[in-house]
Parts: sequence; structure tokens; C-alpha cells
Amino acid sequence: MSEAVLRKIFLAEDDEDDCEMFEEAIQIIDPTIQLTIFTDGEKIMEALRTGDAEPCMIFLDLNMPRKSGAECVTEIRSIPDLAEVPVIILTTSSNDNDINKLRQDGANRFVVKPNRHSRLIEFVKMILEIDWTKDNCEQFLLK
Repeated sequence: MSEAVLRKIFLAEDDEDDCEMFEEAIQIIDPTIQLTIFTDGEKIMEALRTGDAEPCMIFLDLNMPRKSGAECVTEIRSIPDLAEVPVIILTTSSNDNDINKLRQDGANRFVVKPNRHSRLIEFVKMILEIDWTKDNCEQFLLK
């Protein structure tokens, strides 16, 4: 990513180690990205409802306290200003029911959390390079 365009990305993740790995991945890929981390689904939704800082992309852990990633997807898609913002689900599960439901509810990608940092960097880089205006979501599940 050669152009120095500041992009705002929100991450909702309750696992501290996963947050650190994700933050490191973003810094390696593009240090101009402004990453804001929320520790649960309710906190990210509070920030999104106020509309103070509209992200260009949202990453959600599927299983979080107070409000799950699935609940957040449904709520995000009900906010008109966020209807086109890509939402990527991060989880350790690859349950077909979860995958299908989240796709129907408006998630753009479903990523099984990699256990290697290098693989996380690959996933995040690939997701950041998608032209979301032309995305047809052929490859919904990434693992």
C-alpha cells in the first residue's frame, strides 16, 4: 500500500493476545491505519451508534461478552450510515450454521483465526486489498 491514506479500522475482540497480534499485523501491513480496539460487542456498538468516528472496516470476534459478533452484525446492518462498511467475522469456529447465518445477516467475510502470526498478516493484507465496491463475496470463508 503505497499511498499514505489514513484509514480507520475497528476491531472488537475480548482476547488480549489476539488484539496484540492483530495490532502488530496492521502495523506491519500499513502503519498509517488507525486501529481502534473494543473489548466487547456492546462497546463497539456504543461507538458506532454515536457516529463520532466512522470506520472504513470492522472486524468482530464472534464470541464476545455482553454482545456477540453475530448480534453486532445484525445491529450494524440496521444503521444506514454503516450499510456499506465491510464487516469481517473472526473466530476459532468453522461451524457451517454460524457461517451461513452470518453471511445472510450481512457479514462480508468469515475468517477462522489463524494460529500463526504470519498467516494472520496474510489474511488481513488480503482483506485490506479487496475492492469492496466490486466484491462478489465468492470466497466468504477464509481459513
